[in-house]
Amino acid sequence: MKNVICIKASSHTNFELYLIGEKYEIPYNFLIKYKEDKTVNKFWTEVGSGKIMAIEEVVGSKKKFVTILPLTPSEEKKVKDINPIPTGKVITKWKGDIESKELEFKQMIEETEKRRIEMLSRKYDPSNIVCINSLLTDEQLFAICLNNDLDFVEVVDFIHSNYHININRVWFEKKTSILVAYECDDNYFDINEDALIPRDAISKMSRKPIKTPKIKITEENVEEYFRVKSYGFDLDIPKFEKHVVDADQLVDDDIDLDKFSINDLENLLQIAVDDEDYESAAELRDAINSIKKIKK
Repeated sequence: MKNVICIKASSHTNFELYLIGEKYEIPYNFLIKYKEDKTVNKFWTEVGSGKIMAIEEVVGSKKKFVTILPLTPSEEKKVKDINPIPTGKVITKWKGDIESKELEFKQMIEETEKRRIEMLSRKYDPSNIVCINSLLTDEQLFAICLNNDLDFVEVVDFIHSNYHININRVWFEKKTSILVAYECDDNYFDINEDALIPRDAISKMSRKPIKTPKIKITEENVEEYFRVKSYGFDLDIPKFEKHVVDADQLVDDDIDLDKFSINDLENLLQIAVDDEDYESAAELRDAINSIKKIKK
């Protein structure tokens, strides 16, 4: 398969993983996490995107091939045929001054550690962390993400790509959409070390999943809905699907009566009422009445 590589992280030094990450556009911290995870022998990932195609799990003395993304039998065979990057190859094949690159790596480690200490010792508001029931539908997750300043793609991609470990709750940071922690059915709780959130804040964050909120039809929300769908997520929220008018024609301060039929406006009015958006509903009623007066 094109642009798919296999990495056995535990067989490489940290410096090698740094070079691999730079060459194949994979975050260094991502590679280190897999090196430290003793349950994963190797994994197959798509270059650039960071999407995990499959992993080889260690179960006792046995190894098990587990697909993470849906693969056809043919694709699965092609993935299995991809061998891990050989140990030492990335260093011996490096084009340039390897000593200066190693110095760059050491400086990066020092700066990263300094920043980590600063971030972990700062004051932090635990309410910035959202607890989510990962067993909700994508439609419910979309509403939660929209209402809590989270990137739906980041949240759902993590949940979908880790279905094999039976996650029941996840915690994400607002605005950044960084994974903070997750919990599995067997009460296994894991903190994402990359989140750099003070541990006392994590201990105080809510353990109660947030309720699914109502969402309003706005220009920004419509754009986000169709952005998400463009990534292949099979969302189906009727009030968005009923929205037949282009996003730039949504109700704002003024309504251009030449662009809307009465049916269009009545559909928008029903949506506004359903969303309890009474200000928009009032504007729409005025517009409908204006059209009716003109036609008399």
